[in-house]
Amino acid sequence: MYVLSQERRTRSRRALAAAALTVLAALVLTACFVVPLSDGRSPFDDPNGTSFAELEEAVPLVQAAVDTTAAAEAGWGFRVTGESENCEGACNLHVLVEILPPSNADEFAQADPATFSNPTQQVPADVLAQTLVATADAGESASVNVRVSASWSDAFTLPGSSVEYYREGSLADAISELFPDASIGTHGEAYWIADSPVHGLQVVLNTRDVSDVSEALGLG
Repeated sequence: MYVLSQERRTRSRRALAAAALTVLAALVLTACFVVPLSDGRSPFDDPNGTSFAELEEAVPLVQAAVDTTAAAEAGWGFRVTGESENCEGACNLHVLVEILPPSNADEFAQADPATFSNPTQQVPADVLAQTLVATADAGESASVNVRVSASWSDAFTLPGSSVEYYREGSLADAISELFPDASIGTHGEAYWIADSPVHGLQVVLNTRDVSDVSEALGLG
């Protein structure tokens, strides 16, 4: 009888322990869903991921950082916005920095409007390097991830024409020069190169989770 009683107590303790673990797991799982939901994000987003409040605070900080670069003084523009991916709701919140080519059309003064089309402008390697260093430092300070891509210039017209044209920015040459060994889509710890279906080639900076990203970039 004593042995049987001991076995029953052992089984009872095991059952209670299993039940407690089940409850604990359920609570942890519930918290993982509740934290992002309380912020208006997808329940599948990382509960420790960037919040909308953090993103809102980060955008002007990053904008100020790129606006003080030599590239900005040389006429390159920067559009900084908050962006997210879609995981049945907003997830992977980050700052998007778009490099805008100068809209100066002087070099096209002799172009024929009948055959002219939107030109592609390769972003120089030094412009991309300045942008990455500035945004890496600002992103770390704000604890948000940053993605840098190229976009379209402001509109310009040709002499004798009212049609608006745009320069299409591209990071292809600059990325090849600055990161010759990088493989598109291969994630590194501090940064990696991605090919976005919306924004094209991007440099993704993991400035929320990693320190000294600007040093890891090796751009001085």
